[in-house]
Amino acid sequence: MNGFNGIPRDHMLSLAEFTLQDIPRLIQWIPDARFLLQWSGPQYRFPLGAERIIETLEQTKPRPQTYFIFKALRTLDYEVVGHVELSRVDRLARTGHICRLLVGRPDWRGKGYGAEILRLLIEFGFETLTLDIMTLNVFTNNSPAIKCYRNLGFEPQELKTAAAAIGSESWDCLKMKLHRAQWRSREDARAHAS
Repeated sequence: MNGFNGIPRDHMLSLAEFTLQDIPRLIQWIPDARFLLQWSGPQYRFPLGAERIIETLEQTKPRPQTYFIFKALRTLDYEVVGHVELSRVDRLARTGHICRLLVGRPDWRGKGYGAEILRLLIEFGFETLTLDIMTLNVFTNNSPAIKCYRNLGFEPQELKTAAAAIGSESWDCLKMKLHRAQWRSREDARAHAS
């Protein structure tokens, strides 16, 4: 049976506030240094410890809130399947930056969860916070993520070479941007198509 917009019911998700109790699960999802770098950029070091995530969680406390951390739950069984953050929220400039999107278990990846988590966060940013522009960074070696972001309307803005390194590898980073007007027109077209 289908849910909204043709998404299978067992793939329907919602976002909920990430709390201290969610930290062990998130740490368990990070198997090695390469994966951590791909997910978080150079901000975290492996092995990821609870204290570092608590430091990040502290950034959600100041009011007005400029940093949001969410877990993604399947609405069918409330299983936590992912994680995403919205940082650098500037209510005057009406901008925000999406970071640390993760679908937890390997067997959940490639099933549309990442796109749905991102869609929910974009909706939160544009509709709830009334932002006009949302950005994100992605390493150029992460082609599935780039494809997902392009499918949701993000456009490349800037390439930073040698943005991070692991071992002898150097990774380039692509900054991508999405405007609210562009998002709305794509969502309207998607709604009419279903």
